[in-house]
Amino acid sequence: MRKADAADAALFLVAALLLALWAAAAGEIGGGSGRQSRFLPENGGRRCTINRGICQRQRMRCCGDECVDTSSDEFNCGRCGHECDYAYRCCGGKCVALQFDTKNCGICFRRCHNCTYGFCNYAS
Repeated sequence: MRKADAADAALFLVAALLLALWAAAAGEIGGGSGRQSRFLPENGGRRCTINRGICQRQRMRCCGDECVDTSSDEFNCGRCGHECDYAYRCCGGKCVALQFDTKNCGICFRRCHNCTYGFCNYAS
């Protein structure tokens, strides 16, 4: 075998391996392993409308058909279906502008005297 053929074969093998790993991570191979995270509700967060207790054990709410944390979910902020506008984040169940909010400056719950573009500026 020539060196070029060996290099092409190795490159093809690496590409096939990466494609297989990507497909497995996306759940396209094997139909799922049946294992679920111990941190998620028993049914993976689905069908909570049938059993609302699933979300309550996680201190979450059932929105649509999934358990969500309404204190930080930007699509269900404070209540189901309440979506934060662009450039706003959900902090404690309220949509806030992290760039200028003195109670949530840059990140949720960072307090400062003067918030400018997400940075605390104590020299007014």
